[in-house]
Amino acid sequence: MGERSFKKKIVNLTLPAGTCLPDRYESEDTLMMWGYGFSWGGMLLMMLSSVIWIALLAVVAWAIIRWINGKMTSSPSLSTSAPQSGPSALEILRQRYARGEIDTATFEQMRERLESSGARSYQ
Repeated sequence: MGERSFKKKIVNLTLPAGTCLPDRYESEDTLMMWGYGFSWGGMLLMMLSSVIWIALLAVVAWAIIRWINGKMTSSPSLSTSAPQSGPSALEILRQRYARGEIDTATFEQMRERLESSGARSYQ
């Protein structure tokens, strides 16, 4: 096993005329974060702003979901959520009796059933 020789590779770089590379770069002389260094206040502000953005996105998502659910459930529930305003069962019974559709005995029997069941009457 022989000795290995390491050679430097030289890279030929062609630059436009008048361009010169500096021996040192500015970043070597500048302190990290422009000389302000690390501070807990800055770190806390960054975390707080992240939390605020996440909360804002959560609120927007919640609002969109609630809006979509409201649109989907509002149409069918109209018939089941509120009682329909119209003539009561007793009024319908009286109208049928007045038109002669039912006789007196049937009217009295149905009226007694409605009153015993606690039906509303609009008198």
